[in-house]
Amino acid sequence: MRELHRQSRGDRRRGSWMLVGFALAWLAVTGSILWALMAAPVAAEGLPRLVISPTVVDFGTIRKSGGKVEATFTLSNEGRAPLRIQRIVPT
Repeated sequence: MRELHRQSRGDRRRGSWMLVGFALAWLAVTGSILWALMAAPVAAEGLPRLVISPTVVDFGTIRKSGGKVEATFTLSNEGRAPLRIQRIVPT
């Protein structure tokens, strides 16, 4: 004779609690991600922001015998915190 397996009341409750646990974990993860995304612009307001103008200078083709070339760049801080430039290396 074949026996049919029935879920006991305890098995059903355990499955329901597992579902609730997964739902709460999903809400916690998505809530944390959303909170971090919304808080990022607020945190960035108190940082320095370096702006360089012009961003690119094209000297064209330069020969070694042509001597040195120069360009002038303007560096400005458009942020809300002090900007500290420790080193500039031309490339």
